Amino acid sequence: MGQELLSALPMLVVLLTVYAVLVWPQQRRRARHRRLVAGIALGDRVTVSGGIHGVIVALADKLVTIEIAPGTRIEIERDKMEALDQPAAANPRTATRTPGMPPASARCLQCGAPLAAGDRFCGVCGQATGR
Repeated sequence: MGQELLSALPMLVVLLTVYAVLVWPQQRRRARHRRLVAGIALGDRVTVSGGIHGVIVALADKLVTIEIAPGTRIEIERDKMEALDQPAAANPRTATRTPGMPPASARCLQCGAPLAAGDRFCGVCGQATGR
C-alpha cells in the first residue's frame, strides 16, 4: 500500500505544478477582468482588446460606446475592455475644473504625457496644449 502511494506521488506533484502554473494565474486574470468590466463608468479612458484607446460616453448592459476622437464613436462589447487607462476623475477631458484654474496635474490629451506649467506644446508628441 505504501509503495503504491509513493509511486503516485510524482504524478500528484506534476498535476499540482500544472495547476499552480496554468490554472491559478488564469483565474486571477479572469477575476481582475470581471472587476474591470463591472467598475467602468462614464468618462473613463479605456483600452479595448484591439488596442484602441477612447473615453466611455455611453453604457448599456452588454455594449459600451467609446469616443476615440472628437465626434468619432464606436460601440464595443463590455467584455472586450482590456485596461482602464484613466478613471473619469483623472481624465482631463471629462474632469470638472474651476474656470481659469489650471488642472491639478496637466497631461497631454493625445499621449498622456505630463505637462509643465507654461508648456504650449507637448514635449513627447508635439500636440498643442491649448494654453
